[in-house]
Parts: sequence; C-alpha cells; structure tokens
Amino acid sequence: MLSDSVSQWDRCTFENQLQISYHYEYLETLSEVLEKTPKIGELTDEQNSYCAEVKRCLEKIDGDIATTYKLKFRPQKFLAALDEIYEKFDEDGEPNELFLKRAVMKFLLELSRFGEDIQNSDEAEEACSTRLFCAFAEMCCMHSEISLDKGDCTIWKNFRGMTEVTSLLDLRLYSYGIKTTKTATSKSKFPISVVEVKKSVEKQFGESELLDPLTERKPPIEEYLTNSKSLRQHAGQLLLELNKCQKDYKNCPILTMSGMIIDGTKVFITVLEMKKKHLNKLENNEELDEDDKALIYYSQPFDLIYSDERSILIDNIMRLNNIEL
Repeated sequence: MLSDSVSQWDRCTFENQLQISYHYEYLETLSEVLEKTPKIGELTDEQNSYCAEVKRCLEKIDGDIATTYKLKFRPQKFLAALDEIYEKFDEDGEPNELFLKRAVMKFLLELSRFGEDIQNSDEAEEACSTRLFCAFAEMCCMHSEISLDKGDCTIWKNFRGMTEVTSLLDLRLYSYGIKTTKTATSKSKFPISVVEVKKSVEKQFGESELLDPLTERKPPIEEYLTNSKSLRQHAGQLLLELNKCQKDYKNCPILTMSGMIIDGTKVFITVLEMKKKHLNKLENNEELDEDDKALIYYSQPFDLIYSDERSILIDNIMRLNNIEL
C-alpha cells in the first residue's frame, strides 16, 4: 500500500508498484551519470578557467589534514591551512574574480564550522552538512534553495488513485552561472538537482588510527544501497520533481531528473531516467506493462574533503549549469 508521503515509501513500493529501480551498480565516472541527462553541454573556456582557479585556492585542504576524524582530534594543521588561504585573499580584482573569492571564502567558513561541529560531536549533523554543501554548490555557480516548511512540499495530486502524495526535499539546486556582469541571467526556474541530506553515521576512529593508511576511505556501495533509507526516499523525491517539471521538457520521449545524496562530506550524484509514456501512465493511474521500467543511475561517493575527488565534483557540478531542455 502506498503512503501519502514518499518519506514512508519502501523499496518494494517503487520497484514493484511503480517499476522504478536503482541500477545494479554505480557508474564508473560522474560524467557517465550526467550524460544520462540529454542536452548537457561540456564546460566552456570561462567555466574551465573558473574551476581551475577554485581548485588552486583550495589545494592546501586535503585528506592529509582534514578528514572528519582528523578534524576531531588534530585540527591544528587544518586551521593553519585556512589561515594561509585567507591571508592570500584581498578585495581587489574584476567582478568575476571577486565573485570567485567570496564564494571560496564562504565555503572555507562553512568548512571551518563543520570542523568545529565534528570536534564537539561524534557525528556530522544534517544541518551542518547542509550548510557546507550549499556553500560548495554555490562555489560551483549553482543557486541552492533550502526547504524550510510544509509550504515547500512538492505535491502530486490524484497519484495512483490517491488524493495526493507529498515530498519535502532538503535542497533544490538551480542553474545560476558565473556572475560576471550586472545583467547576468538569474537562476533558472527548473530545478537542476534534488538533494537529500542524511545524518552521517560514519565509523569513528580513535586518535591512534588516524594515520593508518588502511583506514577505509569509502564504504562499499552495495552495502550502502541496501541499508540506506535515504535512497528509498530519494527515489520518490526524484519522481515527484520530475512530474512537477515535465512540462518543461519539449517533445522528449525520455525524461530525466538529476539528484544528489549528501552523507557528511560525501556526495552521490543520481539521475532518474524514465519514459514519458511511463510517467503519463502513473499520472493517469493506468496499468503498467513490461516496457514501463525506469532506472536511477548513481555515482560512487565523492568526498569534498579530498582534493582529487573535490576537483571532480567541482567540474561536474559546474557542468550542471549547462543543461538545456
């Protein structure tokens, strides 16, 4: 039986009743995930230049000084690296340079706050991860919109014969672009990504384990997919957002909605791919057949603390600005 809130859906609900399932394994690269979205362009020269400068500014922040474990027990190197970055910033420059510097500074501020929270607790709280990721996304020229109350719910009326089904997202991301002039285009009305933030429940290591090179950097994706309630809820969130925005797709037989799941400092990027005919059948409460199958593709987790993984995230989140419908 379907619940009227996607937060209560289970895996059987969307796999058996709605014929939506997660792909059997993660795709190897973020580019493979994003390319499931039609009409997503490559980075422009300006975007490449911007991303390179952001990476350069942040190069001193890496896992050798700033994992969640090291922030808890040995924050000194991290704080020293932040001070070194701050000292190199000034308020001079062209408008696009100032936009970049301020965006990087905001991310560093939230990263510092994240470090403080980690030192005072054994877990990263959702609000802390939300603030950190918002700053990161805005540094990648995306506009983040936080859901505050029930008024921000997405509603699908008359869903499969029910009066309505609701979904309350943690975040929506919109295309904003590099703001270099006063006439820069405002954010798009179409949500580029649907974001679910979950409370991090990482294994906590003692101080003696911090420098152990065998300390696990990524959890097994198969185990995460099996156990995570967030992934079940995320499927419903993607579906409701796709239905809400389907009118923005012009003559597209295949519809897509991108998403992300944030787990502490780790980011999974997802894409729901569904035939328009399948979505229309759900909307009209028609019986589904064997041809009606939708898939959610997803990446392995990328950690915005590690410089190599952060660089990949910067490029690919920036690339979300280039989706055209």
